[in-house]
Amino acid sequence: MRAKGVRRMPVVDAQGALIGILSSDDLLELLADELGQLARIIGKEREREQKVRGDLD
Repeated sequence: MRAKGVRRMPVVDAQGALIGILSSDDLLELLADELGQLARIIGKEREREQKVRGDLD
């Protein structure tokens, strides 16, 4: 989308009927949410590892 300067794309079903429009802003919002969730998971895993390693000392 960026290479062609396109900000919106049609979304069609198997028959070619329009079912929605996807914008670059939609994609950015989705990616931001996914990255936020990943950051939370990584933080929880770090805490868990520190507790486990602390118990091993």
